[in-house]
Amino acid sequence: MSQEEALLLGVVTVVGGFMVSIHLLQRAARKKQVMQGAKDWIETVKRARSLPVVESKLMLKSGEIAFYSETACLQETRAVRHYVSGSAGYKITENVRIGATSGRSESSQEWRTVDNGTLTVTNWRVIFSGSTGTKIIEKENIISCLASLDEIEIASDKRQKPMRLTSTNPVILKGIIHLVCVAPNPQDLRNVKIEIDDA
Repeated sequence: MSQEEALLLGVVTVVGGFMVSIHLLQRAARKKQVMQGAKDWIETVKRARSLPVVESKLMLKSGEIAFYSETACLQETRAVRHYVSGSAGYKITENVRIGATSGRSESSQEWRTVDNGTLTVTNWRVIFSGSTGTKIIEKENIISCLASLDEIEIASDKRQKPMRLTSTNPVILKGIIHLVCVAPNPQDLRNVKIEIDDA
């Protein structure tokens, strides 16, 4: 390895390490922000013993109350094909090879943003209303809700695949969905355990 190559490798290593450090610091700051917002929210809910009601642009059913309404991106998994190839043979000149190539096509599921719209959580359902359509999950059909720092992932027994929805604070969103699912009346949480999970 020449001195220039060694110097370049050293620079790339230092820059790469620096970029990883910046990313980790940004994620730590984001986690601190999300968790502080969630702690403040949970204290407000505990004091009121009720989920705060919010305005919704959706036409809700009689008796239906919105507890969350925010813009969101909907992500679903899509099949993506990749071609993996290899070759065996000999290079005769710069542009001439003798031998064979082989390959195979592989399919995998990858998360893709499929729509942008408004996510609303009511006392009866989770509604995503986007530009290409509306997705509705009744609260009885929710089987899991996982929060990360940027989104929640909801699985329903009526859908084959889960869906991900972005949120400014997914921990709060998960808490709202949890309370809507477990509380007979989300406006009266006197006999309901109110807690949050870490993202």
